[in-house]
Amino acid sequence: MNPQLNKIFSKLAKEEKTELKSEKVELNVVEDTMKKAAKIGGKILGLESDILSKANDIKKLSSDYTQYINQMKDFEKKAKDLGIENVAKEAREAANHYEDKIKKADKMLNNVKAAIKR
Repeated sequence: MNPQLNKIFSKLAKEEKTELKSEKVELNVVEDTMKKAAKIGGKILGLESDILSKANDIKKLSSDYTQYINQMKDFEKKAKDLGIENVAKEAREAANHYEDKIKKADKMLNNVKAAIKR
């Protein structure tokens, strides 16, 4: 064969190998990225589960606070009946404080649950 053709074929062979190597590297990058994405996805699912578990804990505490609030309102009423206005006022303030906390916790829970469902 012509020596010039040999040089051309030799260069073409080298270029084809280079292209294959670069494609293999690109495939490795894609595979690595997919593995990392799967790992991150698993961690996110775990965190979502933890968050929902904590949300349920907060919901249970909310129920306990509601009982406490009802007791404080009853205590306020009894204190008024006994003419102890300053104690009644403190009981009312405590009940209001915890009612606000429950409202904030419920709002936060709803926001968290909505964010997880997206």
